[in-house]
Amino acid sequence: MRKALTIVAVTAFLAVPALAALSFHDDFESGMGNWTKFPGAAETLQLTGPDKWKSIDPGPWGVHEGYSARAHAYSGGGNGYCSYYDFGAQSGPVRAEVYLFEDYTSTQDPIWGGFALLGDDGDNVGGGTDNLRIGIMQWSGTNTYYAAATKSAWLRNDIPEAARKQHWTKLAIEADGVGQEVRYYIDDYLINTGTQVAPLRYIQLGFNASNYENFWYDGVRVTPEPAALLMLSLGSFFVLRRRRA
Repeated sequence: MRKALTIVAVTAFLAVPALAALSFHDDFESGMGNWTKFPGAAETLQLTGPDKWKSIDPGPWGVHEGYSARAHAYSGGGNGYCSYYDFGAQSGPVRAEVYLFEDYTSTQDPIWGGFALLGDDGDNVGGGTDNLRIGIMQWSGTNTYYAAATKSAWLRNDIPEAARKQHWTKLAIEADGVGQEVRYYIDDYLINTGTQVAPLRYIQLGFNASNYENFWYDGVRVTPEPAALLMLSLGSFFVLRRRRA
């Protein structure tokens, strides 16, 4: 019993600093101050308040109740609306999620919308060391599905559960650590897996590429997976206490 409690205590002690160092959430109610223009982008994402598109669906509870970050359609060249946030190098497990709304007015033109977790490469912001990406990613052709990608591979993009829609869509990536599995989710449905190859440091919203669709981003969250480990440990602690009682 005493040994089990010691393990729980040590696990919790190790997990709490990771939570404090990395946990990040932005619903853009306080503006765009956390975000920086991505290298090569034409513009940063733009803060936008309630608009007519809001009436289509209020979205998940507690998300996008007021403001969001908008990536306007940008067809005038190879750049687009794109911003990033530096959450600090993290070699352990990370989960990131973003809510995305799109007009869904174009399927034949270049469409780039979604987010990415990028690897640590000193102060060089980009996908040079790792690039875990989820969203709509296609230069031309029929763009009717969300897709996923690793640094070295484009993954399958014709999964029915990942079909585009004029609605809020929840995008999520779970990365277990360097050399470990990466999981990609659309509305909590697992659509693909890959492999992480480097510590992660940045979250990128939008893409620095030509884009013919309007996108809105909200409810951005980056969380270290040790949070789940901590909750599991605390749960074990209470089970042990109950059995002892």
